[in-house]
Amino acid sequence: LGVATNDRWADPAACAALSVGQWIEALAEVPRGPQKAGVVKLLAAWWVSEFGDNPAPVWSRGLEHYRSGLRAIRGIGPETADRLLLWAAD
Repeated sequence: LGVATNDRWADPAACAALSVGQWIEALAEVPRGPQKAGVVKLLAAWWVSEFGDNPAPVWSRGLEHYRSGLRAIRGIGPETADRLLLWAAD
């Protein structure tokens, strides 16, 4: 698949376009990765809807906007949303 190469991860639209089955395969070695494949796919789709295909966007909206968007994804709780924001918006 080549999903785990740096080039592939740097392409949000390509990540969002992967099927859940492809994500399961890509996350097979990650603890609980296969169980989270659907969440990762939804997260990639959220990213594309917010930032397009930009892997390093400007976070121009308020923190609460992004937090509520992440929290709307089934499988992402408050702590995970905050950790993602700390990591991605750094």
